[in-house]
Amino acid sequence: MIEKGEVIGTEGKLAFVKFVRTSACGNCTACGMAQGEKQVIIDVLNTTGARKGEMVEIEIETKKALFSSMIAYIFPLVMLVVGVAAGYWLSGRGIIHADREIISASFGIGLTILSFMAIKLLEPVFKKKLVSTYRIVDNKNE
Repeated sequence: MIEKGEVIGTEGKLAFVKFVRTSACGNCTACGMAQGEKQVIIDVLNTTGARKGEMVEIEIETKKALFSSMIAYIFPLVMLVVGVAAGYWLSGRGIIHADREIISASFGIGLTILSFMAIKLLEPVFKKKLVSTYRIVDNKNE
């Protein structure tokens, strides 16, 4: 994924680049911008010799952004389906004596809630492992 930003300063081999959230940006947080933030400043290896005030294009690893999205969206969905199937199967076998649909829905919602809790508990691990890497791919003096 390529984003455009403005170099607001340099220090040694690093450039500090400011991004402003656009409507096309979405909420993937791959650039480090939290939901609700309008801009973020990141430090990037200055491979092109960009200077303060220049517009640059930054390449952000999309593989890590896609994996983050998978954890946030697909895992809870899978847990919902597994919970519904498990509840339906258990109530059909006579292991749990109650209305089949209520048990299925309860198991599905319960596992979905547990999946969100697991994601929240493991958030520090994910943040450490899924740190995005950036590099300047082009200077745009506009």
